[in-house]
Amino acid sequence: MKKLLFLLAVVSLLSGNFFMAQAAQLDTGSGDFNAIRIEEEDRLFIPADKVNEVWAYLEEYFIKDQTFLEAINPKLSAYFNLEDFRDIYFDTPDLKLLSQKSGIRYRVRTNLTNPEDVKNNRELVQIKLNNISANEIQRGEYKYPVKRAGNINTAEESHPLLGLIDKDFRQEFKDKVSSLGLDPMSLRPILTVDDHRRRVYILYDKKPSISISLDEAKSRVWGQEISFAEIEPEISEIILTEADEKTKAELRNIINKIIGVLKAKLPYLKTDLTPKYNKSFDRLEEKLPYLRALVKYDLQSQNALYSVVSLAVLAILALVLGLYFLIKRLVFKQREK
Repeated sequence: MKKLLFLLAVVSLLSGNFFMAQAAQLDTGSGDFNAIRIEEEDRLFIPADKVNEVWAYLEEYFIKDQTFLEAINPKLSAYFNLEDFRDIYFDTPDLKLLSQKSGIRYRVRTNLTNPEDVKNNRELVQIKLNNISANEIQRGEYKYPVKRAGNINTAEESHPLLGLIDKDFRQEFKDKVSSLGLDPMSLRPILTVDDHRRRVYILYDKKPSISISLDEAKSRVWGQEISFAEIEPEISEIILTEADEKTKAELRNIINKIIGVLKAKLPYLKTDLTPKYNKSFDRLEEKLPYLRALVKYDLQSQNALYSVVSLAVLAILALVLGLYFLIKRLVFKQREK
């Protein structure tokens, strides 16, 4: 009997570890690198002076009092997380991805609510593709793991983006970028977007299925800073990619009801499907009309700004010294006469 109990305990432990490992893999997406995921993401622009009001509404009717969710569907429940994201967007010198409203980014994610979360401090490289279907809110996404090379021996390993990607997936990333008509080696960092996110996770039948993110994004180039806020209601990309049509239809019905209520209760929310990369670049370009020229000559980074300022200071100093010695020489000659 003791042997039987011991055996059952071992089996239980092993199976528990197995399911935990499977859950962790699902959560990190580690089994889906270089595989397309479909996302359906609406974007509702928030006026700057209404951000706190919008969050107060979400907190009251989605977190504190969930009768609103239960009225839509009794299988719904919710919780929320605070998260920070740093996204460095890469593009070609002629900004081909920007023109397509697509993007390639290196992302670092920090979970401020739960530091033990498996996704906390996770790094990823992501390709975001626009116009993958007639549905304007659908986008495609490819993910690649980050693992820096121990020793830098090649041009790829020293590249600011390719050098980040795990070498086991680097060629797949290069192939995917090449299939988009882009030269992977030409990709360079264009701008950084810092995003503070308050995210409501909505569970359907106790499974995370829908999220509503309130994002406050900001970016800075050459001393000019821009910011904006938006709500992103979306169905989980895992479910949207893998679920049957009946489940997808039910979740789309739920999220459409939620968006309808948000727009009715907060009428200043306006749909703007422009991706964050484009929103950030467009706003920065309003403040820096020569931004595209900076990108063309790879001068948009803060280090480039310091270099340009340093060269300008040296040039001015050289000019001043040149004038000083010229005047001194002229004065000396005048005295000789």
